[in-house]
Amino acid sequence: MGYRVVFICLFCFLTALRFHYKLRAGLFREPPFSREESAAFIVYRAVLGTPLLAATVQYCFLPGRMAFSYVSFPSWARVLGAVTGALSLLLLACVHRSLGANFSTSIFVRPGHRMIDTGPYRWVRHPMYLAYFALFLSAFLISENWIIGSCGMAIIGMLMTVRLKREEDILVQRFGRRYLRYSRTTGRFLPWRALRTAAFGRSGGARAAGTNGFSRLFKAFGARADASCDEPDVS
Repeated sequence: MGYRVVFICLFCFLTALRFHYKLRAGLFREPPFSREESAAFIVYRAVLGTPLLAATVQYCFLPGRMAFSYVSFPSWARVLGAVTGALSLLLLACVHRSLGANFSTSIFVRPGHRMIDTGPYRWVRHPMYLAYFALFLSAFLISENWIIGSCGMAIIGMLMTVRLKREEDILVQRFGRRYLRYSRTTGRFLPWRALRTAAFGRSGGARAAGTNGFSRLFKAFGARADASCDEPDVS
């Protein structure tokens, strides 16, 4: 019972958060899918979204049904799922706060959209995908329901692979070199580059300085050798 309450609270918070920012961004006045979305992708989401929604409702309100859909996890895994779910929603709230009116559920870039590189976007280009991946993983661990886990992870996996490639192409077309420079300094889902810079920045800089010094010495020696070879032969 306790874990089911945690599950319901997480998804109630998610629903309220999404509703607030959709309303703020004016998304209820737009169609749910843009022309940039392929028909195959829309069908894929519908095919997986239907059993996901059914299993979620069943787990929340009719937990005794569909016994075949349950697996067993140790208590520590379910606690880990609850903590991960709370952290994923915290990350998602930070993402929405950074996006503000730029939030969109489709890959269509509206004329007034601007490129966001603050908040979680300072280190990661797609923190919303990371938040949803963690949220669906936590939902699987809390509910112990493989339908919720497999369908949820399949949907977010599709978003993080096939759809993301198209999304980044559109962002490059919209923001050009600025987005390319931004992508070179940030991770796609995890802040690996920021962590690497924090851990090895100074030593990496020292190595680079040493390499540059060696290069200058080599060039100077080469210039002297070229100059001596250019001298006339008086022997």
